[in-house]
Amino acid sequence: MSLTGKVVLVTGGSGSFGRAFIRTILAGESPARVIAVSRNAEMRYRLEQDIPDPRLDVRPGDVRRYADLRVAFEDGVQVVVHAAAEKHIGTGQKYASYVRDLNIGGAGVVIALAREFGVERVLALSTDKACDPVNVYGQSKAEAERLFVEANRGRGPTFSVVRYGNVAGSSGSVIPLFVRQRAQGRLTVTDLRCTRFFMALTDGPDSPVQIVEEPAGRPAWSAVRLVLHALRDMQGGEIYIPQIPSGTIANLAAELGPECVIDEIGIRDGEKLDEALIGVGEGARAWEAPGGLYVLAPSLSYPGTLRGWRKLRDGFTYRSSDQPLPIRLLAGPVVEAVPV
Repeated sequence: MSLTGKVVLVTGGSGSFGRAFIRTILAGESPARVIAVSRNAEMRYRLEQDIPDPRLDVRPGDVRRYADLRVAFEDGVQVVVHAAAEKHIGTGQKYASYVRDLNIGGAGVVIALAREFGVERVLALSTDKACDPVNVYGQSKAEAERLFVEANRGRGPTFSVVRYGNVAGSSGSVIPLFVRQRAQGRLTVTDLRCTRFFMALTDGPDSPVQIVEEPAGRPAWSAVRLVLHALRDMQGGEIYIPQIPSGTIANLAAELGPECVIDEIGIRDGEKLDEALIGVGEGARAWEAPGGLYVLAPSLSYPGTLRGWRKLRDGFTYRSSDQPLPIRLLAGPVVEAVPV
């Protein structure tokens, strides 16, 4: 499906992903309008200043509040990208009811309004923390994933999900933290054994970080490119998972601050040593699609072979510890994953 001529709603539109996605589609997808909803007044103002496009309509709103979102849906929304969420593990461990209300309750509001107003497609953003979750944030996103997959029952909008790892250089990610800390000559790492998946926010010079797959030398999936692909491809109920580089946090710290002291401060409550994008028990629904994608189908009877996909074995998992690669910082805003 093309976004040309469509009215697109982006929840969490003033966040790192929302800004990059909106900028990309206004430059190259020709939507009729983009409605960005955000709780944060300062970030809404920055979004309006950064993207002075008459097709962009920036509005206040909380995804937990039906009335807030209903006003946006009333303006002919056809496509929804649901990016709004509380994403910090620590917040969830301290304030579980708040995070569940926002991440699960907000998903329910989006689904209900999409059905009420006959939206064509709804794509929700998820995280590797939702896979075999051990913290409140991950649990809330796993529940939200399930709500979007099951929303496809009966007639109505098409709902699907994208699930991916750490977006390098985005707000709250570890790379900006290390860059800030290296001025003091000391970087903090929770556990030197930790491995994580890494992907870029978007393609091209607008992204704060680019990740390149080696030895092929091709750009790894970016969050924005993955979402655009899923919007075009989705049939309903799929969870799209990019094949992206993984590496150790210790190596990343060493590359970003080679002269710095690295302090190992201990793993935090709710944090894993390794992450997974396809977890235990999910392999039975897993397919490999062309272009470096895995897809979790909504049912065991999903006709993936008709789409040229390859069925994966029942016990298949995809973890950041499977083949961690050293992370090399190149000249400029580039991070490269290089094989051992």
